[in-house]
Amino acid sequence: MNNVTIITDSISDLNFSILNEYNIISLPIKIDIDGTLYRDKIDISNEEFYKIIREKNIFPKTSQISPSEFEEVFSNELNKGNKVICVTVSSYLSGTYNSAHIAKNNLESDDIFIIDSLSATVGQGLIVVELAKYINKAKNIEELLEYSNKLINNQKSIIGVDSIEMLKRGGRIPKSLATISTLLDIKPLLTLKDGHLEAVSKVRGMKSLIKNICKTINTSNINKEYSIIIAHANNTSHCNLILETLKEQFPDVEIITSEVGIAVGCHIGEGALAVFIQEKN
Repeated sequence: MNNVTIITDSISDLNFSILNEYNIISLPIKIDIDGTLYRDKIDISNEEFYKIIREKNIFPKTSQISPSEFEEVFSNELNKGNKVICVTVSSYLSGTYNSAHIAKNNLESDDIFIIDSLSATVGQGLIVVELAKYINKAKNIEELLEYSNKLINNQKSIIGVDSIEMLKRGGRIPKSLATISTLLDIKPLLTLKDGHLEAVSKVRGMKSLIKNICKTINTSNINKEYSIIIAHANNTSHCNLILETLKEQFPDVEIITSEVGIAVGCHIGEGALAVFIQEKN
């Protein structure tokens, strides 16, 4: 198939070179920082973002993509004679999925297909890229949609949060628990399960966090046909420690590292680490 356009949102954390290589369109999430709106990956760098957060001690807020923004992009592709597959961040984490559906309904088109990735950041990005790669292999749109379901259902993630301040401010954990966790250097391990962010366990210190992330991946039923993706929020040094360990554990698997954008960083906080894989059926 060569008349299919893949559209996603910037929470997928795909860099511009990958977007260009696979002709993927990514719409930016907006972030409100102290009253100023910034487009993710366009208006502000990660370094500038974290500097502002540290110096001003403020809590940024994300703004979902509007139905009208989706509608404009969808219309452009339909006018070119293309079918549209839109892969969004988990509907349980953002209203972006609903915005895309509203746009589809407004256009009343049967050539727009909205997919809830039930994922986020590079996990969502992995699904988007693998789907884009599969376009030329698929015989029809139904085969593409079936493949997307396979990718979604077989994905596994482990996420380690360095500081729970952002989770506290976002109301995802009680303030009392946040205070105790900070005092004892407790760091939560999370996973995305059926689109929901769920707690797996708690560990003390960064060394233990990294050890548990690597152990989780090493004991998984990993599908070596797909890349292992390690993501970090302004934490290259610890990301590289995970990379070296996983290289030893999986010498025959491609391992990619990536930095999450500010749309993700403002929720999980600076220093966070995550690994996404595809498991076997």
